[in-house]
Order: sequence, then structure tokens, then C-alpha cells
Amino acid sequence: TKQPSAFIELGKDQTNMFGNEAKKGQLAINNELPKANLKDEVKFKEQLEILFNYGLDQNPFSSEETKLLITAVSDCKILDPACGSGAFPMGVLHRMVNLLSKLDPNNQQWKQALLSKASKDLEIAKSMSDDEIREKAIESANLRIEFIKQSFADNKHELDYTRKLFLIEHCIYGLDIQQIAVQISKLRFFISLISEQKINDSKPNRNILSMPNLETKFVAANTLIGLEKPKQMQMQDIEVLACEKSLNEIRSKIFFTKKFKDKKLLKQQEKQNREQLKTALLHSGYNVKTATQMASWNPFDPIHSAPFFDAETMFGFNSGFDIVIGNPPYGVSIKEEYRKNVINSLGKVPDYEIYYYFIESARKLCGKNSYCTFIIPNTILFNVYASNYRKNILEYWNVNEILDCTNFDLFEGATVRNIVFLFNSKGPTEFLNYRKNVGIEMFSELIHKPQLTIKTEDLLIFNQNWGLAFNLEGDVAALIVKIKKAAIALNTYFPEISQGLIAYDKYQGQDQHTIDNRVFHFTEKKHNKLKPWLWGEDITRYGVKWNNKEWINYCVGIANPRKKEYFTKPRLLIREITNPSIFAAYTNEELYNDPAIIIVLGSDQLHLEVVVALLNSRLASFYHFNNSPKATKGAFPKILVEDIKQFPLPIIVKSCEEKLIGIVDKIHSLKKRNANTLQLENEIDLIVYKLYNLTYDEVLVIDKDFETQMSKKEYDKIDYGFKYIDVPKSDVTNNTSAAPKKQRKGKSLPFGGLELL
Repeated sequence: TKQPSAFIELGKDQTNMFGNEAKKGQLAINNELPKANLKDEVKFKEQLEILFNYGLDQNPFSSEETKLLITAVSDCKILDPACGSGAFPMGVLHRMVNLLSKLDPNNQQWKQALLSKASKDLEIAKSMSDDEIREKAIESANLRIEFIKQSFADNKHELDYTRKLFLIEHCIYGLDIQQIAVQISKLRFFISLISEQKINDSKPNRNILSMPNLETKFVAANTLIGLEKPKQMQMQDIEVLACEKSLNEIRSKIFFTKKFKDKKLLKQQEKQNREQLKTALLHSGYNVKTATQMASWNPFDPIHSAPFFDAETMFGFNSGFDIVIGNPPYGVSIKEEYRKNVINSLGKVPDYEIYYYFIESARKLCGKNSYCTFIIPNTILFNVYASNYRKNILEYWNVNEILDCTNFDLFEGATVRNIVFLFNSKGPTEFLNYRKNVGIEMFSELIHKPQLTIKTEDLLIFNQNWGLAFNLEGDVAALIVKIKKAAIALNTYFPEISQGLIAYDKYQGQDQHTIDNRVFHFTEKKHNKLKPWLWGEDITRYGVKWNNKEWINYCVGIANPRKKEYFTKPRLLIREITNPSIFAAYTNEELYNDPAIIIVLGSDQLHLEVVVALLNSRLASFYHFNNSPKATKGAFPKILVEDIKQFPLPIIVKSCEEKLIGIVDKIHSLKKRNANTLQLENEIDLIVYKLYNLTYDEVLVIDKDFETQMSKKEYDKIDYGFKYIDVPKSDVTNNTSAAPKKQRKGKSLPFGGLELL
């Protein structure tokens, strides 16, 4: 039975969240429990909530269930792949100590769980066929059992010491590319252990025990680069396995060896064994580079960081971690030779941004049924270049929950807004949980909001910006879904869509003089080759009016020109800034512009005047502001080229097309005389509502004042002589197939829309 995907309150900064003290507010750890006779899953989840609540000091589980939980804790392996100074692993340690203190107040079952694990190792050792290996394994297992017994005997009253000690040994691991960070993490854990010991001046060393060696618990290594291992194993791999087993036993002994001279001897043995391992690896078919890297990795080197990470080499197991947690680095684009190496190891990701690579590395680090939870930038929700990446996440992960912290700082002084992802490695995702973040100003508020659920198919409708799915009101979200499902993409009709030209760009070889002086632009027409240059503000609703103040010399030398057709043929111009609405207009004049204006070239599939009417409607602006990634960008909301390409248009038959064209022509005529066009624009809004088959209540979602203009009875009576036809699911907004052919009166339409009665 799975634990609920729930989190406990987080503090304002990393220290408060994951500091040394077991504070209310640390992150809940999720793991899958061994199967038990737990018939009532709801009750079990409620019991887990009690167990994970820092404010309640009780164990709601039966003795049988408690034993299973303690076993689950002792077997759980948790990794922070970018641990920094160890804040998150320390938070995990205190969380697990708190759980054990409730499950087993006297440490009796905790001790038995550890002895049972060690006894199994002893039985395995006794069954080994090789005499020398068997004797060494038996000696190691017996030492392990003695160490466990002695540790509990020496700390009868300092119960948290043995909890922490063996959790550190068995459960918690950390990686960081910076050696100094790893050293700080180890120091942090040393201090945490020391703080649990009781000082006694009458005993040697004031009763303070020597600290365990954490070199194989916190490792300085490059998480993103793996090892190139042979796919097929050779006969000599028996020798490799023997060397690796011996290495793991030596490193395990070093963890709990107290005397310096004994540690020194074990380190010498460890070095000799690594040299033997290299020979065995080469005999087994490993290439020289990999064999050298594996054998050269020295866990006791306090200066150098390994250029790779391999769990089997460094931690002694390759079954994957049960939990991967962290706040990986971000704001860095991997470049040059390092990029090639990371791509070779993990593949390509959007923008080559480093936090995406940590998500990819987590796929390799997790076991078959594991959990990963990362705090990462919210840009993953709406990055235009991450559209396919978001779809892939839902395919190979089972995304349990996304907590969108866009509206507040998760860390004090942060410049980046974050989200918290909770993944399970058993994908794909059928539905995921979230909490509505509207009006939320801190994490403690968000986590106490009710948990909501969204189906994957509905989330993908918001694939341009997942964040919208997490904060839209239910009626708004439902209407956006309806609009998308009832239409096909604009670029199905109009494939030629582009930004305007970019006149100046140093990356295209232009010198600074050319850029600074804008040598292709003029404030007066000095010769006939100069062309009118549009500004964004020249585009209004239904109108294009050149400023008469600027010209451009459209010639060789412009940094990023566009095809001349984009500035001369009949086309639709859309202002990039959408405040307070979309601004779209038709023109057939020769006018030039930059990316502040988006261009849609005409086609023979549908008249551009129809699209002008649709884009200038209330419905279009409503859809844009509740769907587009940059539509809520402060004082300068934007509509992107991709937004235009994917804008959902219904199928429109000829009579409807002609009606809209007629209204648009009247609007153009009136605007030239500066006359009022509000009545005609309202009529277009009505036609558009009917085109998308909106009910009266759905219209009120778009325009709350609509009921003052028209009653439901009046709206329902309006009939433009069209019959709505549903769009098949396979042909919704993301459809990019060839544009449908125009239909004659009375014929069914291929994608849905309106048909003449």
C-alpha cells in the first residue's frame, strides 16, 4: 500500500526546512511499504498522516504493521544527487529519527531489524564456496553483528544516537560535484551524532565515541556523467565481482572502525584491492578509460572530485535508490565539451538547462518502484521549448503531485520561483494531484489547500502552460478545454506564420557601430528604396496605421531577414503585447516590422478577415489570457508565435465566412471615419460564442456583464442558421495535418464546426 503523496509545512528558507533540528515543517518522505493485511487503505493513509505529524507523539499502527514499517525504514536507500552542504539529507535523517522514536520508543525492534540484516549477511557468507573469501566474509559479518550490539549497549539512554548512526550507515547518501560541499555535509553529520552523546568526564575522551567514516556516504562526484560499461559480461567477471565484494567489505569495516592504526591498515588494503580491480576489469572486457576511472576512485581523497558517478562503484549496490530528493542547481546552461559528455550520458533536454539533466539522471538513479521529489524552477511548466519534454515526463514517470509555488518565494531571498515535483518511477501518469495556488502567499498555506486531481489528457490540453491548469477556476478550465476540443489549430489553415525581421544581431557578425547606430533605419525618407517601418502600437483592433515616422532599408546586411512575402502579400498582423486584449488587423500594403508584430500570411483555405474577427473577439482574449505561457507576464503580457499557430479555430462554412467578412468590412469603414464600432464588435462576439457552441452560462464565464445585455432566453433564441458539429478527438487543437477543403452547403465537415441548416 502506498503512502499518500503529502508534504508537511515547509519553512521560508532552506535552513528552516531542513536544518539540524527536527522542526515542524520538514518534508515528508514517501516510500512503498511491504504488502501487509491492510484492507482499509483510507484508514492506513490517515494513520500515516498521524505518524508523520510532528505535533503528535503516537504510533497508530499495530505491532505487525509497526514491524513492517521499521523494516521499510531500515531497507530504504535515499539519495540527494546535488546535496550541497547536506541540508536535505539532514532533514531526511531527522524525519526518519522522529518516525523511529514513535514506532519503537525503546529501540528494541530497531536493534532486531539491524541484527536480522547482519545475520542474513552472515548466512550468505557461510554458504560461499571459496574458502578464503568465505572466511573473510564471515569475519566481516561477525564484526558487523558485534558492532551493532556494542553500539546499542553503549548508548542505552542516548536512543537517537543509534537511530542516527545506523540510518546514516544504511539509508542516507549524498553527492555533490564540489569537494568542499561534501566535506561540510560530513561535518554536519558528525556534529549531529556528537550532539546525541552524553558527556562523562570520568570516562576516556569524555565518553565521546569516535565518529564513523562517511567517505562512502557522501561522495564528491559528477552526478550527470555515468560510466561506459560493457553490455555483455565475460567469464572473468567472477574475478571482478570478488574484487568489488572485497572492496565493499573493507569500506564497510572502515565505517565503524575506531582505532586510527586499524583504519590506516584498511585504507592500504582498499588501495591494493582497487589495483587488483583494474586488472580484473581489463580482463573482463572493460575499456581502459572506464577501468582506470573505477579503480582510481579514492573515497578518502579530500581534494579531488570524481568526473563520473556510479552507484555500484561508490556505494556498493546497483539496484537503484528508493527515494531521490533535492534542490538541484539551475540557471546554468551546459556548454561546449561538457555538454557533449552529458548528452552522451543522458540525452538532450530543453535549453541544455542543468536542472532538466538532474531529472534525467534521477531516472537512472531510481529503482523499479521509487520516488523522486525535486524543488526546481517553475519554468518547466511553461517553457516553450519544453513542450515535448513535459509530455515525455508524463510518459516515463508517474507524476503523483506538482506543487506550484509560482506566487511566492519558496526560499528567502530567491530570484527564481519554484515548483515541487513528486514522481514515482512506475510510469506512465494517468492522473496527477495538485493544489490550487490562487491567492497563496506561502508554502504553509498551499500545503493545507485541498488536494485536487487532473487527468493526464486534460493536463495535456494545457501543455503550453501547466501552471494554468493548477490555478484556473473550474468553470474557466472547463471552458478552455471545451474551446480546444471543439477546434483545430490555426496553422492547419495558415501554415505561413512568422515573427518580423531582426535587423541587428551581433551573433550574425554585425559590428557594434551598425547595431548602436541602427544603420538600416531612418527617421526620414532619404531615397526610394526605404520602406515603411511599423511599430507595435501601429496595430490596433481591426486597423493598421503606419506611424509615418520611421523607414527601413530592406537590403543585404540585415541580421535576420524574413521572406519579402511576409511584408508585401495579404496578411494578418498581430501585436505581440496583449494588454488589455489581442490586437489583430488585416493588411495588403507593403509594410515592414520586427518581432513586436507577428505575421500570418493568407491562404486559399479561409479568408484572413474571418481570423481578424475571431482574434479580436472577447472569446479569443479570454482564451489567450487563460492559456498562453506569457499571457500573465506583468504589465507586458505577450502572445507568442506558437500561441498563434495553435490558436483553436472552428470550421466555418461559406455563409458564416461571408457574414463575418461583411461585418469586418463595415468596422474598417467606420474606423476610417473614427466612428463607433462597438455594436458591430458585440455582434461578432455573439457569432463567435455560437461558433464555439457556448451555452449562456459559459458566455458569463467570459463576460460577467453579458447578462445585463441579454437574457438566457434571448441568447438561446439567436440562430444564425448554422448547426454545430463536434470535432473528433483525433483532430483537436494540436492537429497539424493539411487544411480541410471547403464544403458545400449541406455537406458534413471533416473536423466539425458549423454547417448550414
